[in-house]
Order: sequence, then structure tokens, then C-alpha cells
Amino acid sequence: MPLINRDLFADAVVKDPACLHNLHLGSAGTRHHRDQLIASRGHVDRASALALLDMVGNDVVAGHRMGKGSRPWDIIPGLFDSLDRAQPWWGFEFETGWQTRDAYKEAVRHTWDNYDGCMYDEEGEGAHQVEITFCPSEMSKFLDGTAPAFKFIEWVDAHPHLPFNGGGNKVGTHLNLSDPRFGENRDNNVEYLTRFLNRTLHHTRGVNGQRMEMFGRESVYAGFFHNQSNGGKNNWIEFKGFRTTYKIEEFKRFIKTCAGLQKVVDTFYALGINGAKNKAVGNLYDVVFNGAEPEVKEFKDFTVAANAAPLSTRYGGDPGMFGNI
Repeated sequence: MPLINRDLFADAVVKDPACLHNLHLGSAGTRHHRDQLIASRGHVDRASALALLDMVGNDVVAGHRMGKGSRPWDIIPGLFDSLDRAQPWWGFEFETGWQTRDAYKEAVRHTWDNYDGCMYDEEGEGAHQVEITFCPSEMSKFLDGTAPAFKFIEWVDAHPHLPFNGGGNKVGTHLNLSDPRFGENRDNNVEYLTRFLNRTLHHTRGVNGQRMEMFGRESVYAGFFHNQSNGGKNNWIEFKGFRTTYKIEEFKRFIKTCAGLQKVVDTFYALGINGAKNKAVGNLYDVVFNGAEPEVKEFKDFTVAANAAPLSTRYGGDPGMFGNI
């Protein structure tokens, strides 16, 4: 059940083995098997395709990285067709660390064997690090605890002898959010929404300690970024905000924060691009934890608390240096 659902992977390779050009692999043996399938020019059986997938899994567990080019949607463009587009989608990237080489292997093998759409890159903490990226799931599946990324943190929490937490502030978990209103971004609404979200972050500096509860760290890494693919047809926003946690109760707080951020998104679309200009939500913490409705304020209508930590470790506390606002 790794990288791509086994049946979907076999279907895609049997139909057109040229899709494997996008699969960047580690070991020479796996690359050779991939090249043989491509050279077969359409004469691939399912067993050979699934054998390649198993070889990729063994490579990943052994420590080979897939690279940014080995994304499942690059192999199967319609990978997300089964998701409910009427809902927001959330995807998480976990920069992780593990106590030992064997602990690393156990964690990677668990994700490869149990969740569709996992990817592995070289970022994390400690001597045995890996960034594990999950394909998006619908917002409702995070709220009811059934999303694969949610189940992963549950599993990690149940195996406390495996993860390594070095305490560094820059080890992050990134949220990738997509909203059905993004569409093809014809009026550049996603870029303006990104700025609205970044301005909202600035208002969280008014009370010390609130960002620690919302994000697992007082200084986030770098805020919100507008990302695109497929010639601008696909749009999503990445939030480099959370400190990686290995505890499910803290991750549940992060999910509450994500739900609060979704209310900020809803507020933006209720205001419209012109109405949201130079505005921000000024009470994100209360929206997240106290059931408050978002309060729209002027961007600079806030006071930084005494001894407040910098807003981000990448940009510091200077609004003029904090991404797009």
C-alpha cells in the first residue's frame, strides 16, 4: 500500500510503462528493473510492475531517498480523483528523527506497508532522519481521526522508544492545504489569501505562549507560501509552521489549529479580495481553542507583547521580511 496504491500502480504501468520515467530510484538493481519495464514498450505484466514497487519499498527502508521527482501524482495525474473536492484537503510533511537505524527502518516500513501515498526525503533531526510526506486527505478525516497522517502519529505515540526528539526549533511539520474555492486561481485569489494568512500570523505576537500551543513552537519557520503545478491549474498553500511532534495529543492540537486556519480561509472568501486588503484575523488563538468567531482587524492594529519571540526563524519579526503580506 505504499507510494501509490498497488492496484493503481500496476494499472498505470501496464497501461503505459513510460510513466516510470518520473520514478527516481536509489539502487542500481531497482533502476535496471525500471528501465527494462520502460523498454518493453507496453508489454508489461502486473507481476513485474508490482515487483518493481516492492523493490522501491526495500530501497526506501534501506535508506535510499526518492527525491522530489518521485511524487505519486507525477506517475498517476488523476491520483486525487477519489477525494471529495467539496471539502478542504490537508496534507502533512513530517520532518522526523529516530533513535537507531533499526528504529528508522521500523518506522519507514510501517508507513510503506500501511498508508498509500507516502514519500521520503532527507530532512529531519538526529542521525537517523527522514521527512515523510503524506498525500492529502479530506479535512473531515483529520477531524474524525481516520486520515493516514493522523493514524501515523497515533502509531508513533504508541511506540515511544522509536522516535528521537532533539529539541531543535527548526524541525518542522508542514501543512499543505487546498480549498475547493481555489479553482484555477484566475483572479489570483490564492496569492491574496496567502498574504491574508501571513498577516494573521503577525497578530499572534500579541500574547506570549499562544503560538507554542497552536504550533508547538513560538517562532514558526516561515509562514504560508502559495504553490502551483500543472501550469497554474493546481494551487495549494504550504504552511511551514508546526514543530514536529511525536505525541498524538499535541498533534490533535495542531489539527485544531488547522481547523482554525480553515475559518480564516472562510473569512477571506467572505470578505473578498478587496475587502480583505490590508486586513487580518486578529484572534486566531481564540478561534482555535475557544470557539470564537474570527475578528477582522487592520493588519498593523496590534501590539507585540514584551519579550515576544521572533515570528519566524527564517525572517525574524520584521513584517517586511516575512514572505508575502
